[in-house]
Amino acid sequence: MSARPGYSHDKNARNPLYQLLIEVCPACIKCKMRSGRVYYKRDEKNGHRSIIVLAYFLKMTPWGVHKWANERRIPASRVEELVQLGEGRVTLDQLTPFVFKKLLGDKDE
Repeated sequence: MSARPGYSHDKNARNPLYQLLIEVCPACIKCKMRSGRVYYKRDEKNGHRSIIVLAYFLKMTPWGVHKWANERRIPASRVEELVQLGEGRVTLDQLTPFVFKKLLGDKDE
């Protein structure tokens, strides 16, 4: 399997926030409805964890979650949700170093 240009699995392996986000993600299997709509069903035995699955549960795009990982920061408003979704696999203390708060007048986010 050839890697996409500019994409490196090694980069993600060394990114501590990426690893935490994967750990937060519930293990799921991909299912498809008759209408063609895709959804994910929790399955700890046969499921897998990915940024796409995590984005599905957070009701965001995978691009948004990848942006958090690449910038190594997550919004403070999402920390509690991530801890709950992780069901004890990741603690608040583990996510705290990556939390940022939007400052008034900050045009970045």
